[in-house]
Amino acid sequence: MIPGKPIHYTALAPSPSESAAGSSLRELLSRDYARLTILLSFASFITQLIIVYVITWMPTLLTSAGLPLGRAILASATFSLGGIIGSLLLARLIDRQNSYRALIAAYLASALAVGAIGFSTFNPGFLIAAVGLAGVTIVGAQVNLSAYATAVYPTGIRSTGIGWVVDIGRLGAIAGALLGTALVAAGLELQAQYLIAAIPALFAGLAVALTRTPQQVQAEITARAAHGAR
Repeated sequence: MIPGKPIHYTALAPSPSESAAGSSLRELLSRDYARLTILLSFASFITQLIIVYVITWMPTLLTSAGLPLGRAILASATFSLGGIIGSLLLARLIDRQNSYRALIAAYLASALAVGAIGFSTFNPGFLIAAVGLAGVTIVGAQVNLSAYATAVYPTGIRSTGIGWVVDIGRLGAIAGALLGTALVAAGLELQAQYLIAAIPALFAGLAVALTRTPQQVQAEITARAAHGAR
């Protein structure tokens, strides 16, 4: 620096990518897409909350209910395996029907399955069936929720929209671990804990249902009619 010479500061302009990202985020929260973004983010939050709660706390809860540790671990593994199968089956069903109604149905079924876990400890077969169905439905819903987001957001904000929805889901995962801590600390019975964890899935399914516009429904009807005519 030369003594006596004034210093000029040059403001750095945001890069094109930063400007585009900021513009996409503003559009996500604009009048046209705010409702869609809020509903999808809410569904993602709830989905991850349930998944993490079930995975994290299942061995502890089942062993505290008197089940052998080996059976509790087997149940946890069944949930993960069911998730893999459910993701593929649900995606195939959605593709075949040209409709995301199956995604909504998966959320409703997951509420029944998660709630049934707490009432199935008396029979190993019922327990494995309930846990497996919970994995098929709630994990399958989580995977296909991201696919649904790609279908409803326009190209210009699609990547930002999916990233936003996924990030909110991560907050739900943290909440799922905290939910388990709160329910255990409250001293609730196993059945009550799983019922409480199951109820939010109904609201997630409702949120997805509310994102479907009449135009989307009509497009699905047209696509199914064209598919049936071939």
